[in-house]
Amino acid sequence: MILPRLMAILIIGGGYMLSRAIFSAWPLNKEQLEDKETKSISISMWIVGFGIIIGQLIYIWVIFSRVFATVESISFIFLFFKIVITGLIVLLLYKNIRG
Repeated sequence: MILPRLMAILIIGGGYMLSRAIFSAWPLNKEQLEDKETKSISISMWIVGFGIIIGQLIYIWVIFSRVFATVESISFIFLFFKIVITGLIVLLLYKNIRG
């Protein structure tokens, strides 16, 4: 029972920390995009970062869909939390991109 909860914390929290480190280590600024060597590395790392975020969103979707399947009487509350969590992830990504 505790292993799935621990895995959820590791996937969501660790993925956030990893993608944040990627976006801060390889920012998409003009100087790095003009250099051919750092341009390919930066773009590929940003693709990996977005892949991590997409994986987290899919995992969150699976968790909440299982909750919806088991508890249908209060599904509106869980839908609200799903929208809020997704919005917070997008907001954190947007704040990280803008600097």
